[in-house]
Amino acid sequence: MAWTHEKLEKPRTGFWPINQYMALGDMRTSALIGPDGSVDWLCLPQFDSGSVFGRILDKDGGAFELAAVEPAEVWRRYWPHTNVIETRVNTRQGTWIIRDWMSYDSVSPRLNRRIRVIRGGAHIRVSVKLRPEYGLVTAQLAAPSPFHITWTHNAHVWHLVSDFPLHPIDTDVYGEFILDAGTTGGFSLGLDPGNDSGEWLEQQLLDLNNTVKFWQDWMQMCPDEGNYSEYIERSALTLKLLTYAPTGAIVAAPTTSLPEDP
Repeated sequence: MAWTHEKLEKPRTGFWPINQYMALGDMRTSALIGPDGSVDWLCLPQFDSGSVFGRILDKDGGAFELAAVEPAEVWRRYWPHTNVIETRVNTRQGTWIIRDWMSYDSVSPRLNRRIRVIRGGAHIRVSVKLRPEYGLVTAQLAAPSPFHITWTHNAHVWHLVSDFPLHPIDTDVYGEFILDAGTTGGFSLGLDPGNDSGEWLEQQLLDLNNTVKFWQDWMQMCPDEGNYSEYIERSALTLKLLTYAPTGAIVAAPTTSLPEDP
């Protein structure tokens, strides 16, 4: 799929139109990512769980922001024949790429975000505001280390593992980094801690490669339909990520009961 240039100007309402979002999924749940690289919708651990990021509906509904500090131009695309999203961020100082995906074969659903600086330097800001149950409750935050943050509510514990040091403030997490060309780093969010050892970034890269292979192998079953192949492929991949793997049923949408107007 070709790169699409994004205008980072929200409407006066402060909300992106729904058609500006790109979807991730692992056939258990789904996330929506806006043109600015913010995850504004995610339910964990499955489609019908309460959202932990819900800013698509409410400005304080929770989000996972990963953005340039200075003015930027942004291009996005799906990695060819997959449901992996690539966001290319270009600033006066440098260029970097975010790759977003959900692990298709992990013990429980995981949202992965991986950064690679390809030119110059990158001044990046991260903000994670986790709001369980559609923002109706407040989770208890703890920081076992600057690279491992947890939120706890009832029986659920959400784990955020990072290659960069993060700073908790009240119930939210922030970070700001200046990275040189060639630098690679990542974030992983899920209901299990995963591997927060020094080797976790290498394991995340292996997970990315396995996820890309899964989608591309599945797409080989889709026939080539000439001029319409790109549209048919994207439709098929979207329906596949909306399929609930334990039953084979397809959910109507990754979201729930969205109003026509905010």
